[in-house]
Amino acid sequence: MDTRQVPITAFIETFSASLCESAASQLRPIFRPEHRITAQPILNQLKEPLWPPQADVATATALVLQQHRGALIVGEMATGKTRTAVGACLIHGSQRVLVMAPPHLLRKWEREIKRILPDAPVHQLKSLSSIDRIARTPLPNHLPLFAIISREKAKLSYATKPALVHRRWKGEHGSVDLFCCPHCGDQVRDADDTPLTPETLPAKSKCRACGSPLYDFDPSGPRRYALADYICKQHPTVFDTFVVDEIHELKGKATAQGIAFANLMKVADRVIGLTGTLSNGRSTSLFYLLWRLIPSLKSAYRFHDESRWVDVYGIRETRTTCIDADQVVERGTQSKRKVYVTVVERPGISPRLIPHLVDKACFLRMEDLDLALPPYEEHVQTCELEGPLKQQYEQLFKAAKPLIREARKSRDGHLLSTVVQALVAYPDRCTTQERITNKFGEVKFTLPALPESVRYPKERLLLQHIEDNVNRHRRVLVYCTHTGTRDITPRLHRILKQAGFRMAVLTAAVQAERREEWIEDRVKAGLDVLICNPRLVQTGLDLLDFPSLRFFESDYNILTVRQAARRSWRPGQQQPVDVRPLIYAGTAQEQAWSLIASGIKASLYTEGDITSHAMAAFNQEDDITIGLIRFILDQNPQLLSAEQAFRDLARAYKDQRELIGESSPQRPLHLVTASAAGDQGVTMPTAEPAPVLLLELSQQLGLFAA
Repeated sequence: MDTRQVPITAFIETFSASLCESAASQLRPIFRPEHRITAQPILNQLKEPLWPPQADVATATALVLQQHRGALIVGEMATGKTRTAVGACLIHGSQRVLVMAPPHLLRKWEREIKRILPDAPVHQLKSLSSIDRIARTPLPNHLPLFAIISREKAKLSYATKPALVHRRWKGEHGSVDLFCCPHCGDQVRDADDTPLTPETLPAKSKCRACGSPLYDFDPSGPRRYALADYICKQHPTVFDTFVVDEIHELKGKATAQGIAFANLMKVADRVIGLTGTLSNGRSTSLFYLLWRLIPSLKSAYRFHDESRWVDVYGIRETRTTCIDADQVVERGTQSKRKVYVTVVERPGISPRLIPHLVDKACFLRMEDLDLALPPYEEHVQTCELEGPLKQQYEQLFKAAKPLIREARKSRDGHLLSTVVQALVAYPDRCTTQERITNKFGEVKFTLPALPESVRYPKERLLLQHIEDNVNRHRRVLVYCTHTGTRDITPRLHRILKQAGFRMAVLTAAVQAERREEWIEDRVKAGLDVLICNPRLVQTGLDLLDFPSLRFFESDYNILTVRQAARRSWRPGQQQPVDVRPLIYAGTAQEQAWSLIASGIKASLYTEGDITSHAMAAFNQEDDITIGLIRFILDQNPQLLSAEQAFRDLARAYKDQRELIGESSPQRPLHLVTASAAGDQGVTMPTAEPAPVLLLELSQQLGLFAA
């Protein structure tokens, strides 16, 4: 018997035809072209017809809901997930639809529903009485009723305070203060039998003796009740369909919004989740979403089985750190070395996870819509450190190595993170003194502030970009990440104002539901530049007035970067979109962007990008902070430069577009007349979209391509 070993690539190349035939015979698509015939009369009720790919995804989602409790619509930013979800509810026959969305998207949801279904009743749930009114509202004859609730309103509840009873016990040697359970009177203690006080009582604690809650309503706090809890308790049968927008933001294990999401799932028969970025590249980002969405997973995994999930569907790395000590006894052995073992998750998702997604997730990409969007360009723009700034950064980098070693030896996470943050942020905020402290507050390193009157290289580069764009009547959106002591927006505001530009800074003080209106008002007033944190506008907002985007600082959250980069490349955009991260060459900033690129490639894998370049992300660094530490300690010489990482993503994006047949333009399959089992073909009655405008690969870096 021949037992030769061959590379996996050679095996796939040799047997690709047989493998494809086997996969096609075993994987039967839920959606088939003939389903369009059944769905089209229902979709004809829409005032504005869906694009053919949107109609296909809406039909497929309705078919998924016939077989499963939950369905996912994973659509690239600006592909019309809202309209698609409304179409899916219409096809499914939903009667009362509860929509939970971020607060800044409530008006957009209401506007979009009324645009395509003007006769359907749409209500916003802002109070307990509004929920009661919805429950009493009669249903229209043939259209669903939509109730939209803010994610914040759904989760926020009344304030609580410890309900312990204070007693004073007098003994021979004096009196002692005791805190007891208000129900049984037993003294409150923790698992180690240590007495607890109101200051040390953990949140949501219960009495160990009688099981009664040890927290009660705080009358001095906000007098409100979580709308999600009210719906569950008072109106558990009102809604039959639950639509969750930006579902990837609800992936938390025990966050308030994650719990609200789980509670509202109980009141609906079917759930539709919408997202533009399904995962951040790690398997844990999907665990709690799928655990709540797929009932069968609850029989295989318990709620706290996150670690076991990573063992099966993720990638785990074990790190062993040896630290010299005076004398330690460990595992029965006496030595002068202490060994720390740390287990961390790396980016990457096992193909074993695909069966959980393939029959529940419907994917929609911008290329599927075949829209004539303007060119989309991404360039990494570098500049060099110079003068005193270069000298001080070199001092900081030189001091970072012993500080990191000291932090590792003493297990000082505060010192470790402070050093890394200083290396990334200091070149942008060099006009402020840099102080690095340990967990005890001791100052370990300082750098003096540089003169504020000087315009430093990246600031000059930003001014040049803004001037070029304003001269071409293009507004610029500048992303800044840090707040608090590292906040550089006041300095940028002053510099841009002195240069004569009309600019504004969007802060978290602007209520989320007013941000869209706030931006529109400033644009009408003649705004040139908008500065904001990318997290404030990362989802849902259509910033078509800002075709030029500049990342002045990096954000370590992969989902945030991908979402924020696509805020203006959307249907309706008339100008070419230009996205550029601005970085100092040869610094930790460049390495951070290289690691961000690696994380983006891993997240693309779960959304259907299975090219060899996307798979290469499994060999990249896992955590951005850890990757920067290794770079500082010269333990990661193979780390790519930011420009090289961007070029790799461009090749992955090219392969992805070739896989969908873009290299030979033709009419998409969904525009071709569909025939089913000898029936007459039926054509989707909607205008054919304009052909997609292909970009030159030399202009397309593909960093944020989804």
